[in-house]
Amino acid sequence: MGDIYSMASGTVVWLGEDPDDRGSEIIQGIEKIGRNIDRLGKYEEFLEYTNRATESQRLLNWMTEVGLEFADWGTFGKLFEYPWFGRAWIIQELVLSKNPTIIFGNKSLDWNLIQRIVPVAAAFDVQTHWMLDVPKDITQNFDNADFLSGTRFWHHSGKNKVSFFQL
Repeated sequence: MGDIYSMASGTVVWLGEDPDDRGSEIIQGIEKIGRNIDRLGKYEEFLEYTNRATESQRLLNWMTEVGLEFADWGTFGKLFEYPWFGRAWIIQELVLSKNPTIIFGNKSLDWNLIQRIVPVAAAFDVQTHWMLDVPKDITQNFDNADFLSGTRFWHHSGKNKVSFFQL
């Protein structure tokens, strides 16, 4: 299967039907985060805020500047609550694929947008717990996202191809 995912021009990740329209909420939240990160230029600016932050006010200032709220990050984390993300074969499906697309019912989301947000979400997760005492349920799924995104980035960087068995 690894060869199939690696050679495919794209992969569709089907999360299932979306009867309660939860997918729309998640997609809108992820797109909002992406737009607001892009609005300031690059997400490295967020990382700069968090890497040198000595107090919670710097993080809050950045979030205010870009128009983000804690709930937006919670919406991002909801994506990773879908049962699909708990299955072992997703590593091959997501990591080896060149262009994965997430589908909820009739809505879709390009994984590349998620890939751009994950480093910011991971930094947000670390900073908010020790600085702002944000409840873990808001960011509980960021570790899974960070692992998948990092593994995918490493595999596609061209430096070293990873097989499913190496994961």
